[in-house]
Amino acid sequence: QILSKGNRALLLKREEKRALVLKNKDIQRSLNVMKSKLRDETENELKIQEAKKILDDAIFEATKTSQDLENPNQERFRNLDGYDPSEDECKHTIS
Repeated sequence: QILSKGNRALLLKREEKRALVLKNKDIQRSLNVMKSKLRDETENELKIQEAKKILDDAIFEATKTSQDLENPNQERFRNLDGYDPSEDECKHTIS
């Protein structure tokens, strides 16, 4: 009878140990998932910052190009020889 009680207590302790081991493994899995998500979020933040920098550079270049087109400098602008004909000359040439 004492041996039987001891065996039952031993079985009970084994079951408790098994339950605790399973709970520990579940917590470890959850912890690993959280670490993975945190690492992914950090990587995503870096990607977002890099994309924002590229976008800002593109906006700056587009603005600069737009201003250059609106305000030509001597490198892009030159006077052409000749003259614009008057309205009468144009009518005479057409008729």
